[in-house]
Amino acid sequence: MTSDEILDRLKAGPVYKLTGPPEHWLTTFNTGFWGLTEPRWTKLWHDLNKGDPCLFHSTAVVWELLSNPKTAVERGVIGIGIVDRTDRKTSLEWVTEIERDENGWPLLIHFSDIVWFGDVASVKDRPIREKMGSVGQMRKEVTAIAAGGVPFKRFSEEGCSFPAQPSICQFLPEKRDSLHDLLEPYVLRSAVGTKSPDVGSKLRAIEETIERVGEFDAKNDEDARERSLASIVRRRGQPKFREALLSAYERQCAITGYDAPEALEAAHITPYKGSHTNHVSNGLLLRADLHTLFDLGLIAVDTSEMTLLVSEGLRGTMYEKLAGTPLLIPEAKGSQPSIEALDRHRADCGL
Repeated sequence: MTSDEILDRLKAGPVYKLTGPPEHWLTTFNTGFWGLTEPRWTKLWHDLNKGDPCLFHSTAVVWELLSNPKTAVERGVIGIGIVDRTDRKTSLEWVTEIERDENGWPLLIHFSDIVWFGDVASVKDRPIREKMGSVGQMRKEVTAIAAGGVPFKRFSEEGCSFPAQPSICQFLPEKRDSLHDLLEPYVLRSAVGTKSPDVGSKLRAIEETIERVGEFDAKNDEDARERSLASIVRRRGQPKFREALLSAYERQCAITGYDAPEALEAAHITPYKGSHTNHVSNGLLLRADLHTLFDLGLIAVDTSEMTLLVSEGLRGTMYEKLAGTPLLIPEAKGSQPSIEALDRHRADCGL
């Protein structure tokens, strides 16, 4: 959708406003969706239709680690999203949900197109869970995503004011022209991006299904994409096992230090034989290609020095230079790989 098409939407039909703190908008930047509480906002959520524009209203920071000392951010409208669809979630996606371990905003609004007014070039497109460990970086990102927005007071000055507090509200039809004129220069200067379909949220949904029923079955033959994502989830490893390894290894490959979680998998040292083998000490967090080589017995670990061994079959390849690489070892003893399991794996590999 072009900038002009988004502006046309502001005049054509219902226009909504969504309100939340800037740290929550970081989740939207990564996932392409927003959430509402129920039952309070269920009716308005049901009223949303594909193509409806939603203004992203950013308030003050609320996350305690960012608000003490206080992070100064601009308050106002920081972007616009075009509704694609709505559904419900069970996963935890926002900072507050993760801290409280509570699904506080289960009513999702997915956007097909989004235009951000702020300095989004400074915002990393990564899940909020990965950002929470670096308060300094999050402080920079909430400041960046809230910068360059339309100040709240401008809406009153231009005759298209809206209440600041409700999580969602609809603009009166008579305010649409003023709204269009106010937002036009902001939309035209900003690039329109797309976050649909959201692969990250699809993977999380499949993970939840596998965690709940032990398998995922895409019954629709046309949905090859879903089946492909399901195979990725299976390869990555059981979700809880993988999450434990991601935490233990600080989201880095145990061999290369690569830190893109999307490419990291939970490798069993002793082959998977049921949930009892899903223990951190029986796992290594490995880049996908190295996981394959590990399972094929082409690489192993020399536990006397905790360094990598590479088979003769990989001589002359790019993997040869990894021979002798020190293994990244978690600090917590309970998370360190089992020496016995590693030795058994090496013996099975003939290395």
